[in-house]
Amino acid sequence: MSIRRLCFFVSLVVVMVCVGGKAQAGTILDFDGSGTLGPIIGGTDCPTPTTKGCDPLGVNGHGFTFTGTIDESLTPNPIASCPAGVSVCYTIPAGDLSGQIGTAKPFTTTTTSTLSLTIPGGSANDIMEIDFEAQADSPVTAILELAPNSFNAGALSNPEPFTPSPQTLFAATSIPPTINGSSVTYCEINCALLGSTILGLSGTTTFASSTSTVPEPATLALLGFGLAGMVLYRRRKRA
Repeated sequence: MSIRRLCFFVSLVVVMVCVGGKAQAGTILDFDGSGTLGPIIGGTDCPTPTTKGCDPLGVNGHGFTFTGTIDESLTPNPIASCPAGVSVCYTIPAGDLSGQIGTAKPFTTTTTSTLSLTIPGGSANDIMEIDFEAQADSPVTAILELAPNSFNAGALSNPEPFTPSPQTLFAATSIPPTINGSSVTYCEINCALLGSTILGLSGTTTFASSTSTVPEPATLALLGFGLAGMVLYRRRKRA
């Protein structure tokens, strides 16, 4: 093929890509946090902080870290499947949440998690709740009390980051469903069998968005057609 004809076909491919449209932007939300667990405020294992068997993992006074990613295109779960009293909830795929509780081995979820938002409006605080399994059959619930109106109404349709970010977390002194701060509830193996421990959580949390560019399917298809045309032309020319 002559240089002139090759340039013609390359130009054709470029034009087709441009006509096909711009790259599609996908928004991924990144959230993370860290803090200190304590004091022990209750749980079925802990009628008092000194009850035998309370806080079996010994995490009181130790750190808690978490990080996760959420696709902004997620749609809400049926409200009947969400934790009681929340405004909306979303399912986070397995592997999208990781962290460490106390001195235990760092975890990455192997099952789906649930992100729930309570958006009361007015002067009441917004609530972000994350339900996950740090290990098999060991459920954890992290409740983060945020500033009033941290989430916009759009968060009821698709996940959105809270503002301002970061925010300071203050340890709860009452057990859920009363929310007067942030807390973490954990069960060593199974809540029904071995009971739960609830601790306050003080620290910070952030929630931000990052845009990743992904080529549109139509653009990729047009690029493929253009390259296929070049190959076909060369074959015919040789014949």
